[in-house]
Amino acid sequence: MKRAVAVLLSAALAVTTLAGCGESKEKKEEDGGKGSDKVVEINYFTYRSQADRHPEKLIEEFEKQNPGIKVNYQIVKNLDEYLKAQQVRMLSGTDIDVTTVRPEGIADYIDAGYLMDITGNEYLNNYKEGMLDKITRDGKVYGIADAINLIGVYYNKDMFKENNIKVPENYKEFMEACEAFKEKGFYSMANGCKDGWPINFDIYTYMHDLIVKDPEIFEKANRGEVAYTDPVFVDAFKKIDNFYNAGYLSPDSMSFTGDDAVALFVGEKIPMLCQGEWQATVFDDADLDFELGVFPIPVESTDETVIPVSVGSYNAGVSSTKHPEEVNKFLEFMSTQEGASITANQMKSFSPVEGVELEGDSAMNLFNPFLTEKSVDFFYSSQNAEDNSELDKLLQEMFLDVITPEELAQSLADCRDRSAE
Repeated sequence: MKRAVAVLLSAALAVTTLAGCGESKEKKEEDGGKGSDKVVEINYFTYRSQADRHPEKLIEEFEKQNPGIKVNYQIVKNLDEYLKAQQVRMLSGTDIDVTTVRPEGIADYIDAGYLMDITGNEYLNNYKEGMLDKITRDGKVYGIADAINLIGVYYNKDMFKENNIKVPENYKEFMEACEAFKEKGFYSMANGCKDGWPINFDIYTYMHDLIVKDPEIFEKANRGEVAYTDPVFVDAFKKIDNFYNAGYLSPDSMSFTGDDAVALFVGEKIPMLCQGEWQATVFDDADLDFELGVFPIPVESTDETVIPVSVGSYNAGVSSTKHPEEVNKFLEFMSTQEGASITANQMKSFSPVEGVELEGDSAMNLFNPFLTEKSVDFFYSSQNAEDNSELDKLLQEMFLDVITPEELAQSLADCRDRSAE
C-alpha cells in the first residue's frame, strides 16, 4: 500500500487541506493571574456520499460536554478522492487524529501500524455482537463501528402491478420478472458504471451467491488460497456477463453515473434498482409518484433469504496522533447511546450500538425486516481493496466486450499476485 501512496500524492493534494468548523480557539486568561488553558484541537477526516449528512450535531454536543476539546472536521464526498487523500495523510503521519476507515482498507492500515489500539476500553461493550470483528486483530481492537449497511432491491410496486408481474421471492422468479419486463419493452435495471463503484450492485446477485455458498471465499482469495481463475469465480463472471448482455440492464449503463441510474428509477423508467439502505433517504426527498418496496437480493444456489449486511465504515484514532486521550474521549462519545443516536438520526443510518433506533418515518424502515434475517458480509467489504478497485475496471472492460470473463479472471488474479508481492 505504501508503494501506491506516492503515486496517489498529486491526486490527493486538492483535498488535503482541513476545512474545519471554525478557527483555532484558545481560552483567554481568567481572573487576572490564573494563566490560560489551551483548547486541544483534534482533526476528524471523514466522507459522506450525501452533502447534508455532516457530523455537526455530534461534534457540537461532544464539545459542549468536553469544553477543553475542539474537533475540526473535513468531509470529502467522492469516495475515491477520499481514499487517496486518506492514504497519503496516513503515511505522512500529520494532520489527522480520527478518521473514517472503509472495511476493505482495515487490514492494510493495521499492518502499516496507522491505527490506534483502543483495546480494553469499556465503551467497546456498547456494540452489538460482531460489529467490531473486522477491526479486531489478534485480540486487539483498532476502531469503532460507524453504521450498519444492508443491500436489497428497491422496486416500483405500481409497475409490477400494472404489468401483472410477480414480485420475485427467489432467483428463478427474479429472472422471470426481468424477462417479463423485457417482453413489455422495459429494461429492468440500470447501472451507474461510469462512476465505477455502482457497478458492484447490479451484479450483486452473482457475487452475493459466492459468499452465500462460502462466507470465506474472498478471505481465501485474499490469502491466495483460491485463485480468481478458479472455476467458482470464472463461472460467476460468465453469469454476470450473460446478465449484462441479456437485455435486462439499460445498454446506456456504461455512460450513466450512479445518480443517473437513480433518476431512471425515480422517473419510473426502470422497475428495479439494486442499492443499499443509504439510498432510502434520497427516495424520502424525491416525492415519488409510486409505492416503493424492497425485496432481498435473490441468489441461484438457494431459495433461503440471506441478506448482505456489513459495517460499512469504522471510526479510528490515528496512531501518530499527539492527542490520544482526547481522541479516545471522542471515540467514547460516539459509542454512547447519546452519541450513536445523534449519528444514526443525523446520518440516517442503522446503528451498531445496542439500544439505538432510528426516529421518524423513512423508506429505510422497509429494511427493518432484513435486520433479523440470516446474513453474510458484503462481498466488496470482504475483498481486498486493490482487487475490488481492479474488478470495477475489469467489469467495465468486459461489458464493453474488450475482454472475456476468462480474461477478466486472469487479470484479477494477476492483480492479486502483484499486490501480494
